[in-house]
Parts: sequence; C-alpha cells; structure tokens
Amino acid sequence: SDGKAAAGYREKARAAAKNIDRYPYRDESEAPLAEAVEQDPKDAVARFYLACLQYHLGRTEDAIRNWEAAVEASPTDSRMRRALGMAYAEQGKPVEKAAAQLEKAVDLKPEHVRTMNALSAIYAKAGRFDEQLAMLERALRRTPEDDNLAEGVLTANLMTGRYAEADEVVGWQHPAQVAD
Repeated sequence: SDGKAAAGYREKARAAAKNIDRYPYRDESEAPLAEAVEQDPKDAVARFYLACLQYHLGRTEDAIRNWEAAVEASPTDSRMRRALGMAYAEQGKPVEKAAAQLEKAVDLKPEHVRTMNALSAIYAKAGRFDEQLAMLERALRRTPEDDNLAEGVLTANLMTGRYAEADEVVGWQHPAQVAD
C-alpha cells in the first residue's frame, strides 16, 4: 500500500515539476530524491533534481551521470538538456558534446534566450564565430533590448572582420559620413 501511495505522490511531483523554478540545495533533499530514483530509475524529474543537488554539492560526475540518465528518460525536456550541456561545458568536456545538448535544448525551447546565449559562448570558445553570431542574432531578434546579446553580436562581428555590421550594432557612423 505504501508503494502505491509513493508512486502516486511521485506522479504528482512529475506533473508539478514544470511549474517549479527552484532546485533543491539542502543536503536532506538527497535521500528522498535518491529513493525516488531507486524506486523508478526512469524518473527523469527525480534524476534531474538529484543531479542539480549533486552539482551544487560539487559531485559533478554523479550529477552528469544523473542528467545523462534524465535526458535518456525524457529526451524532449529542454531543462535537462540545458543542464547537461552546461555541465559538459563547465567540466571541460568536448565542445561538440556540450553544444549538441544545448542545440537540442534550443530546438525544444527556442524562446529560451539564456540557452541561446550559453550556446553562443560555447561556439565562441571553440572559435566557431559564424555559428556564435548566428545564434546571438537569433536571440537578439527575440529580445532586441538585451544589451548583453547586442554586445555579443558586436564582438562576434569584430572577431570575424565584419566591421560594417559591427558599426550597425552600435549605430556608429564614421565622422566623414556625418554631415555638419
């Protein structure tokens, strides 16, 4: 009977998970999350939150393993892909591995500008400036008032030698072009 009740509560937690924008950061959260994963190894939500806690606690390899399992169990959840991609990047995993997860996260949730910005930073670190610029421009079209994105577009244009495009970003005109 307790097993049925627990399964019911896990199901309610999964349903509510997309409405929660907080992650567990307290040590005592680990035991119930680990138990949920033990009860249902394909519980992507429990694995996701367990991984968030493990990452916070500095147990990065455990966290990455749980995010990988969460992505396998729920491949269409952009949050899980974003977390995994960011962890790969922060831990120095191959750029392609991190970028693949973030690219999928952007495909799944194209309105999430922070993921686009993170992906553009990964492209820049890899020297893939054309891809960085394309991602930043896409993000800037969604939020044209975002100065950080505009600065990224400016920098990417300068890095690729697109000086006229960089001038357009800042609205700068050469003094010879300005009529007195």
